[in-house]
Amino acid sequence: MPKRRKSAKSRTKDFTLVTPKFVTMPMIDHLIERAQPILHGDALYERFIVDARELTHISPVGLATLASILLFSARNRRFKTGLIQYPKREHVKRYLSRMNFNKLLRVREARPVRPHRARRSGRFRELMEVATEDECIKVTMHIADVLRKQVPATIVHNVSHCLAEVLDNVIHHAASPTNGVACAQAYPKKGSVELAIVDCGIGVRESLRKNPQYVDRAATDTDALKLAV
Repeated sequence: MPKRRKSAKSRTKDFTLVTPKFVTMPMIDHLIERAQPILHGDALYERFIVDARELTHISPVGLATLASILLFSARNRRFKTGLIQYPKREHVKRYLSRMNFNKLLRVREARPVRPHRARRSGRFRELMEVATEDECIKVTMHIADVLRKQVPATIVHNVSHCLAEVLDNVIHHAASPTNGVACAQAYPKKGSVELAIVDCGIGVRESLRKNPQYVDRAATDTDALKLAV
């Protein structure tokens, strides 16, 4: 029999995404830039390796973004098998497990990981996919619980309303190929809370530009955000 020609979509070598040591808000652009080959383009890979061995700290924004990169790549079948090289620092590895990183991505753990924190105690909301209105309500309530111990009740009420709107937009307007991802973490010693809601959709600008009255008013992402609020 004649040999089959290799498909233009045949898989190539592995792709390795090396995470920065600190996967926090200031480093998110760097993380997304490093992931561009597997997020865009035509290349398909045998393995998608996430090298987090030097990871020292990851915040809710970092967690949700990294999880979304993996979910998006898997949804688009950009790789055949995935591999996560876990942080050398045991407390960071435990934190990933406690924040549902492994569960969300369906990663099988070689052995049970001792939770970084035994109870939530209003200090964090683990990673959760958001695909329905009921899940929007549930996540909003959990995040509000995190906020409640850090800020006045009036602020909690106002922020909760905003969160509900953002989560609702993920479902109805983002046109994302994957579900939204949300999580939160309170830092009592710093007196701060970090909330993260991430989706892989078209963005606020493109969503608004579907409406003819906003085409000329949403020329940039900044313009779109101002219109949205």
